Amino acid sequence: MESEKHNGQALRPKGQLLPLAGALFFLLLALVSGGLSQAGEQALKRSTGFQQILRQKEEKAKEVLRQLEADFAGREALEVLNRQAALFQRLAEKQGIYFFYYQDGGLKYWSDHSIPVQARWGSRMGRPYMPMRNRDYVSVVQQTEVGTLLALIELRSHYPFQNKFLKNHWQRDFRLGKGVEIEFLEEQGSFPVLNSEGVYLFSLRFPRGGTQRGDLLLLSILSYLLALLFALVLLRRLLKKCRPRLRLLLMVLVSLIVVLLLWALQKMGFPELFSGLRICRPELYASRLFSSLGALGIFSGACLFLALLWYRFGLPLLPDHKKLKWIVAIFLIVASSVLLLFVEGLIRALVLDSTISFEAHRVTTFSLYTLIGLLIISTWFFLLGLLSDAALILLPERRWRALILPFLVVSVVMGLAAFLPLKNASWLAWLMMLMFLGGIYYLRDLPDTRIPFSRYVFLLVCVSVFMTLRILDSNHTNTERKRMVALVKLSSEHDPVAEMLFSEMTMAVRNDSILSRLIDEEHIPIERINQVVERLRRSYFSGYWTKYDLQVTVCRPDDQLYLEPPGDEYLHCYSFFDEMIYSEGIQIAGSDFYFLDNQNGRISYLASIPFYGTCGEHRIYVELDSRIFSEELGYPELLLDNPGQIETAKGFCYAKYNHGDLLTRNGTFPYRRSSAFYTGGEKIFEALQEGGYEHSIYNVDEQNTLIVGSPVVTQVDKLISFSYIFALNFLFMSLVYLFINAGLFRRGFSRSFKTRIQYSMVGMLFLTFAMICGGTVYFIIKQNRAKDFDNLRNTMRSVYIELLHKLEYEEDLGNWSSESYYNLDELLRKFSNVFYTDINLYDKGGRLLATSRSEVFERQLLSRRMNRVVYDNLSKDGASEFIHSERIGELKYISAYMPLMNSDNHFLAYLNLPYFTQSDALTQNITNLVMAIINIYLILFLVILLVSVFLADRITQPLRLIQQKIARVSLSAKNEPIRYDRRDEIRGLVEEYNFMVAELERSAGLLARSERESAWREMARQIAHEIKNPLTPMKLNIQHLQRTLKDGTPEPGMVDRMAATLIEQIDSLSAIANEFSDFAQMPPARNQRIDVVAKLRNLVQLFGSSDRMRISLDLGGCEEVFVFADKEQLMRVFINLVKNGMQAIPEGRDGDIHIQLLRSDEQHLQLRFTDNGKGIPEEIRDKLFQPNFTTKSRGMGMGLAISHSIIGSFGGKIWYETQLDRGTTFFIELPVLVEKSGAQS
Repeated sequence: MESEKHNGQALRPKGQLLPLAGALFFLLLALVSGGLSQAGEQALKRSTGFQQILRQKEEKAKEVLRQLEADFAGREALEVLNRQAALFQRLAEKQGIYFFYYQDGGLKYWSDHSIPVQARWGSRMGRPYMPMRNRDYVSVVQQTEVGTLLALIELRSHYPFQNKFLKNHWQRDFRLGKGVEIEFLEEQGSFPVLNSEGVYLFSLRFPRGGTQRGDLLLLSILSYLLALLFALVLLRRLLKKCRPRLRLLLMVLVSLIVVLLLWALQKMGFPELFSGLRICRPELYASRLFSSLGALGIFSGACLFLALLWYRFGLPLLPDHKKLKWIVAIFLIVASSVLLLFVEGLIRALVLDSTISFEAHRVTTFSLYTLIGLLIISTWFFLLGLLSDAALILLPERRWRALILPFLVVSVVMGLAAFLPLKNASWLAWLMMLMFLGGIYYLRDLPDTRIPFSRYVFLLVCVSVFMTLRILDSNHTNTERKRMVALVKLSSEHDPVAEMLFSEMTMAVRNDSILSRLIDEEHIPIERINQVVERLRRSYFSGYWTKYDLQVTVCRPDDQLYLEPPGDEYLHCYSFFDEMIYSEGIQIAGSDFYFLDNQNGRISYLASIPFYGTCGEHRIYVELDSRIFSEELGYPELLLDNPGQIETAKGFCYAKYNHGDLLTRNGTFPYRRSSAFYTGGEKIFEALQEGGYEHSIYNVDEQNTLIVGSPVVTQVDKLISFSYIFALNFLFMSLVYLFINAGLFRRGFSRSFKTRIQYSMVGMLFLTFAMICGGTVYFIIKQNRAKDFDNLRNTMRSVYIELLHKLEYEEDLGNWSSESYYNLDELLRKFSNVFYTDINLYDKGGRLLATSRSEVFERQLLSRRMNRVVYDNLSKDGASEFIHSERIGELKYISAYMPLMNSDNHFLAYLNLPYFTQSDALTQNITNLVMAIINIYLILFLVILLVSVFLADRITQPLRLIQQKIARVSLSAKNEPIRYDRRDEIRGLVEEYNFMVAELERSAGLLARSERESAWREMARQIAHEIKNPLTPMKLNIQHLQRTLKDGTPEPGMVDRMAATLIEQIDSLSAIANEFSDFAQMPPARNQRIDVVAKLRNLVQLFGSSDRMRISLDLGGCEEVFVFADKEQLMRVFINLVKNGMQAIPEGRDGDIHIQLLRSDEQHLQLRFTDNGKGIPEEIRDKLFQPNFTTKSRGMGMGLAISHSIIGSFGGKIWYETQLDRGTTFFIELPVLVEKSGAQS
């Protein structure tokens, strides 16, 4: 009903209340949660929570200890403890509680080998708070009749150095931030912590201002996003309901607010709440325009919002002026071209000015920030699509020649950009812009307003290809820069690992009493010098240092140093080395070592170590020169502080040349022995491509040359990059498409057979590929895991055989030594370098005997005890070998164990090979293999996905043909049969359709004949009835006249009265004949261009003189609207509707007729004729447009039937809505005139 329809268009308070309430609620929640995340973490509450969690752990530990004590009664303590191994392991993993058992003062049982507790019970072992080098614990002690039980509750980890494996943190159950520290003074601002006995342990100090709580910060961010979403929904509803002028004002206001917010962000930065987020800091990305990746993301989102706002609500407000639309369209095309150049620069900046990896073919280097960066780029392309689409909409031409002007404008803009100093102007951008416009025209070249998703695939391919090529090009430039940086770093010939170890070594050497005693003589014999060299080599310069040549010189203040030929002279020892240090040395901070910048192609260090004894001062000078082609076991990343700074050329191959000869190389590329093959030395920096690698060459000077190479990006790598980028864009566009068409999908998703085929195929393909890919990856990982175990097992057996050759006749290895090896550690280091693995030996009690990697134990990353599970399997269960996973910090590695037996099959030690030095390599190998498989499956999936999209079109093409034919079936026109030659299920459907068409044509003929006969019978009945009405009074008058004449008594004037009556009835018959004639054959329409606004104004002027009738007109702000119709017939319809409205108004009521003009969309107008009459009764509404129906006392009821026919001939439609005693509204919808190159349609 009309009243209901008008109410539906009004601003309903309920429709705006929900998004307004949602926006306010989430905004309030964001402010509150953000404030709480900054509120000092409520230090008292958090310290109380810490105390409670600690008490619970203490009670759990005491409960276990009491149960153990009870179980010890009458049973062997170690047997009881071994049976509880599973419980101890579970408590260690979940709660960080560890158990130890001391008997007779010695450690007999340990549940975990990562805690370096003392082997003998000491006084400090019973302290409630037990800090260690790397971790802090709270202890719980239980004295039993047979020994002492100790439980350690882990508090936190604090390593002297950190890397990706070793990180400082609190035990996860306590949920404390990194800034919380332990203190032992109860100062203001600190919170004391007591154990369950009430003994003071320590105090917790929270950082000033507190640290941000991650959960509350995340809640605040999500709340802000939801508040923004509700605000956008509210804005959209307001804009849809507003009048045009108010809508324009609101859009301008919103745009100004967004611009001001962006300006404030640029000038003042992020609020304090978000400034701590990594995405909001410049460490990830920064440029001249944007201070961080977060700032770029917000700017991109704001620009997209403004573009959507003006595209959706601003474009329809543009006046219908041809020249203005041309100007705006050209401006938008120019803006689109400039925007594409900006996007090119943005891609380059994101790759070159950030620490984010965009190497899509190396997906393992991807991070969340990579995805954010790619989504930002996709956002700008979406904005580019809006601008281009708006430009094509505004162009009046709708054929392919409409693209000529955009192509010319784009070519001019790109040509001008090429002449300007713009780095980003390229033929690729020009071609991309032309293809982009063509793709958007292809999208718009549909009669249906809903564009199928398959038509977006071309645009997605274009965008993905452009992004891939530009990212690859920028990555190439970035790799070149990294190679240059690596060259410069390598040219300094530093060894960062060695320099890190120097600081630890210096004090150990200075305080070595054995060295001091060996050189504390007036005259040091050569045997003592050899002992000094041997002591330094075995105790300090073994393992990693085997890559260096070691030379030791011992001098007193007055000693002379002999230089061999060609020098052949004596120099003062101190002066010689002091001059070397002064001219070439750079001191290593915190040590006695100096880096020698002697440019000899080798890494050289010199140490001057003073000793003071009874015989005065002595100095030991240690010279280290890197060996040529040294093959030593690499230093594990686990023991390095910030290893990212140490691996200067990680991922690159490099070679060093001195005087043209190869000194050293690293990596997989086989560099030649002579540098002449690569460079003649004419230029300082050179570049070449050789053997699938790109090489950067740095001729440092005439003697030294450095080469750094990196793999070339292959065509397969480019295809993989495209696949990932296309998959991301496809997913992004799919989500946008689903969001935009959410209402359409709810109403008609299941009706589209093609859509169901596409989604079914894609879903089945995705599920199948996911299962196949997942299964393949699983089995490959499992297979490689087994292969790694086999390799480690083979290596362990090889080490076993070599050790057996040295130790097969030994009975005990407690103090082993030989003529060649000072101790077992030296022997293990030798085999460690041979087999490229670390080696440990444990005695029968699980105590460490020897190791090739003493730093792990010296730094207390592990205790000097075996893994408990392994020890029980080997010692108690008699296993011949055991391989499993172990962990140090965050490093997970595999470790192999087996008993080492002598020639008499007597036990010597437990042999252990921990594979953590090569754990990264193993992980990388598996990762590379897995990613290769995933890449292959991804490429196959995308190919089949694209094929399925077009295959669905092909499959459903016959169905669409049948659908179109069925839609065109008409009873009044010739229906063509379908020709289909294939023999499949659709052929049967086609045959049934053809049969139906033939039957329909025959039935239509019979029906038409029957309808014609019925219509003529009904019309004859109606005409007979209408004619009979005037004939009856005519007959009566004539009979009366006959009687009067027969009687001879005619009344005066009777003839005149009778004549008048007969004339009136004859006129009635004439009117009936005329109306019937009009209905039977309408005059031919003379359609022409008509201004509906002018006609409506004439109509109001025609009926405006009535006293009891008020006619009003609302043109909806339209000055002129044109249709293609017959002006006489259209005016006849208007007059008929107004007259019907006037006649429907009852007596005693002032008439009110309202005429309204609306633009329902760009192609149609709507007219509403509303009266306040009696309304139309329910029982007669279905007959209103029938030609022989009327409710009036006069006429035949042809007016509405003729009006219905006239409007239908114009391509429009007419209908009505009514309310009894309230009035009726007649609606007329007509197509608006569209002009195309002078033609009208």
